[in-house]
Amino acid sequence: MNGIIKIGSLEHQAYMAGLKSDIACFKHSFGTIDWVTQRIALGPYPFNREHELVQEGVTHTLNVGDGTYHPLFRKDIFKEVAGIHIYDLREIPVTTAKEALSKLHQMLHTDRDSKVYVHCSAGQNRSPNILWLYLIALGLAPQDGIQLISTARLDAIPGHQLLVPRNSKLIEEAQRFGKETLQTFYAPVLNIKI
Repeated sequence: MNGIIKIGSLEHQAYMAGLKSDIACFKHSFGTIDWVTQRIALGPYPFNREHELVQEGVTHTLNVGDGTYHPLFRKDIFKEVAGIHIYDLREIPVTTAKEALSKLHQMLHTDRDSKVYVHCSAGQNRSPNILWLYLIALGLAPQDGIQLISTARLDAIPGHQLLVPRNSKLIEEAQRFGKETLQTFYAPVLNIKI
């Protein structure tokens, strides 16, 4: 065949179904707040959507993406808005990871009802990886963290090899940091939906 698909044919119907699925996934990834636990949500930078976050019960936001977006955020409607700059598709430095994990932990333990929205630009790489490292720091197995996050946010890539390379000590450092710091200072346990 010459590559032309006849409109109405089975090939055309299959193509259109695939296209609709791709569009739905695109809309999902750029338009939703995905709850990974009962108190932590992931997603993209919410351009002009802060009130949707408030309606969802979000009390704190943590931007782990591009620092240029951070000053644009509505700080008056949340208890805290924080930003920790992490470059996309580059290995996360251990010190930066620890800073992000500490900030997320502090936000979650401000009060018993706090809910944190962790975001970057698209909600696919940086924010899922920071949340993944946080869950590992709290004692969750790396594969369980990947499954938990990937189930909640379909286009998330926790364990991304460019952000957390296989030969990196980042997972080991997150586990150690969790045992030495995060797990000892705060008693409340996160309710994880599995």
